[in-house]
Formats: sequence, C-alpha cells, structure tokens
Amino acid sequence: MTLTPNDKLNLVKDILTTHHSDGVANASEYEQLHRIVQNLLKDSSTTPQANTLQAINAYCSKGLELTDYNDHLTENKDNINTWIQSLG
Repeated sequence: MTLTPNDKLNLVKDILTTHHSDGVANASEYEQLHRIVQNLLKDSSTTPQANTLQAINAYCSKGLELTDYNDHLTENKDNINTWIQSLG
C-alpha cells in the first residue's frame, strides 16, 4: 500500500507527538522520520509545509548523530510543538 503525502504528514506528526509527549526517542524513529521528511520534501504537494519540513529534517539529521537523545529532545520541545501545530 502506497502512502499519500497526507498519510506521510500524519505519520510525521504522530512520531513528533510521541517525541514531545513521551520525551524519549530512538535511532530507528529518527531514521524513519528522516526518510519520510526527505520524501515529502521531494513532493511538490507539500510545498506549503516546506519550511517546517526542512526544520524537521535538520532535527532528524542532528538526532541521527547522537547516542543520547534527552538533551536533544529537551532543546527542541518547543520546536516540536510548533512543527506539530504547523502541520495541522
């Protein structure tokens, strides 16, 4: 089953919501988030969300470099909330 851009945006929101509410993350979530966001950035139908997706992409890229995610999540808690709201 192929996911639509809207399905992918909802998945991004779900992962970010989990990061925000639980305050925990793992490498596989960052990898999945990174792949989905990269794919969405290539899709012209997500142009209105491009700035938000680029910010999420930077967040994922940084997360992929880390082994301890606590500080990264704490530093980005407000950003994550903003991104969730921005994606609708």
